[in-house]
Amino acid sequence: MRYVICVLSVAFFLAACSQKANQVSPEEKAEIEQLDSAAVELDATKNEIESSAKALEEALKDLDI
Repeated sequence: MRYVICVLSVAFFLAACSQKANQVSPEEKAEIEQLDSAAVELDATKNEIESSAKALEEALKDLDI
């Protein structure tokens, strides 16, 4: 019986914690959206740099440097 009570107590505790974790304030949501937007911009910049580096490598190969 004690085992069942312990298991139920832990289950209720975990359920309460997960519900609290799912609640995000509007300020936190806005910050998350800003971070997501910044991540997208960083990915685009990274891709642009990689593309430029490849073009530079090709240009250097053409010049035999």
